[in-house]
Amino acid sequence: MGSVLSEYHRLETGAQLSIRRGDGDRRVVVVQVKDGLIWISGVSKPGREGERVIIEHLVPGDARYFAAARVEFVPPQTFALRRVGEWERNQRRSDVRISTYGVHLSVNSRDDYDEETRIPMVDVSAGGAAGRSADYFEEGDEVLCSFELPGEARFELEAKVVRLGRSSKGSERRLVAFAFRDPLDNQRAALLRWIYREQTRRHREFRGKGRPEQ
Repeated sequence: MGSVLSEYHRLETGAQLSIRRGDGDRRVVVVQVKDGLIWISGVSKPGREGERVIIEHLVPGDARYFAAARVEFVPPQTFALRRVGEWERNQRRSDVRISTYGVHLSVNSRDDYDEETRIPMVDVSAGGAAGRSADYFEEGDEVLCSFELPGEARFELEAKVVRLGRSSKGSERRLVAFAFRDPLDNQRAALLRWIYREQTRRHREFRGKGRPEQ
């Protein structure tokens, strides 16, 4: 099972959260949830007032939950979080993966960066991406992956081929999965922002049509 939207996840006093921002993660403890605000301790300032962040809550034995939130200032000199997106439940993967449309992945071999293979991207997460290619790859190949997501700057990430699928019937293309190698915190944060923003957009769109996203 991949990611499943959940409207029933609830935070309780004492829960530990990770706040994901471009300059790194911050770990905090929930003090109180009241009037739509998540009161926290552990950091004096979780971000700039009005800044949107991603919050992560790991429930042992269950799953990781993610949601978009906004940093709010509450006088006197207190900061809290207001959740502005639904909780996203991710049971198996440590990173939520989302399908992509119209995005291409440029892959360069580390042995020869001038040799580029451009393939359609199938999905992406903060930890990796997958595409379909008729070119020859082997598991363990070290490459440089470059791509652009709508509304985000261009990503250039070192990666490794971790999985090869079978070609589909009537096609020479097969699935190639890449795992990013040590992405910078700001790169990972940018990927997470785009993924959750896109999931929220799709969920609202399909909910309005009366059917879940496939």
